[in-house]
Amino acid sequence: MPHSFICDVTHSGPTCTLCAEGKYQANTAETGCDECASGKYLDATGQDAEGHCKTCPANSGNNLAASTAESDCRCSAGWTGLDGGVCWLCAAGTYKAGVGNAACTNCGADKYSTAVGQIAE
Repeated sequence: MPHSFICDVTHSGPTCTLCAEGKYQANTAETGCDECASGKYLDATGQDAEGHCKTCPANSGNNLAASTAESDCRCSAGWTGLDGGVCWLCAAGTYKAGVGNAACTNCGADKYSTAVGQIAE
């Protein structure tokens, strides 16, 4: 005869497994853990509310649901810096089209923009 379990918050599934990093469980007797949304991360197990999901630093984000580390947060286009760290606007005369920790690129010969944070040449 199969066993049935009533899990408390922070656990899920038929054997009441602790929710992994990047996930949380706020309701008793749920069958699965909920994932932190993209743009957030959770670096601890057994969390009981969405509020434990941490927001990526300003001007960065991630496209990963259930992200587990701040280093998954990458600087947005037009910004540069280390993954999971502070992001700075690309200076005038530079641009950065993609996300991540790449440096801003100088505008090509005979091209210059006085605007900061440019995402295209």
